[in-house]
Amino acid sequence: MKFLRVLVLASALPLPVFAADSFDFRPAYTEQTNYYASSPWARPYVGVFGGVATASHHYGIEIPGASVGADISGGGLLGGIRAGYDYAFGDVLVGASVEGGISNIHAAISGDLDLGGNSLSGNIESKLTAFLNTKLRLGIIQNNNMFYVHGGPSFGWVDILEDGEKIPGVIENARIGYTVGAGYERAIGESATFQTEYSYTNLGQSDIYAIPGGPTLHEDVAFHTITAGVNLRF
Repeated sequence: MKFLRVLVLASALPLPVFAADSFDFRPAYTEQTNYYASSPWARPYVGVFGGVATASHHYGIEIPGASVGADISGGGLLGGIRAGYDYAFGDVLVGASVEGGISNIHAAISGDLDLGGNSLSGNIESKLTAFLNTKLRLGIIQNNNMFYVHGGPSFGWVDILEDGEKIPGVIENARIGYTVGAGYERAIGESATFQTEYSYTNLGQSDIYAIPGGPTLHEDVAFHTITAGVNLRF
């Protein structure tokens, strides 16, 4: 009984190390009174992310007086890092970010392709190996939650491979296009947020093989991505 009385008394005593606010991970997000001056969203941040993609690669062959084309579906995984800065005007957020990473987003076709007497055969694969996006975003803040739309220029590096090897004569160039989408971010700590995002990226059309006075092979690369990641805000 003596032990029980001691236990009851101890449980009624305040224990600073386990105070209630020790478990409140987001007081700054829920108790803001002046977003203009001290919004926890208005800070620089860095983060990591990963996701999945579905892709559409359009190939066109242009020869004097005619052209043919074909669409090939693909997909893959991607991952990278991001850095950015947000500013809040009341419950409205504006921000900018840069993100880059690697991917294996690809499309492949097996068969023979005749390019003006130069034949490609076997497994022909187009693979996005790296990307860099610069984005502006506009969001609405609801305490711990933030919903936003985004858009900006996008850059990608694509390898064209034949049975896993680079093809001689293929034009290698960085692709330039745009990305747009929408996302959701939630505070999971005073200095951390969880972010998930949908994006549509179109890297435009690029010539990948050309014979002077003969056929030209060009490729359009576009893909949809769903990503998730964590940001640390300073």
